[in-house]
Amino acid sequence: MNVTVLVGGVGGARFLLGVRRLLGADAPGGGGADSGHCITAVVNVGDDVWMHGLR
Repeated sequence: MNVTVLVGGVGGARFLLGVRRLLGADAPGGGGADSGHCITAVVNVGDDVWMHGLR
């Protein structure tokens, strides 16, 4: 299964951990890249930055 997730900030990182767990990517004794699932994260990394006087 291919899953694409739009995330940002600390909440997004926690959500991705939950998605990995749900798909079995964190299963002991295997999982990960061998689980047959592909998780792609589209991440907004600039949401907590002040630039040119704008937040």
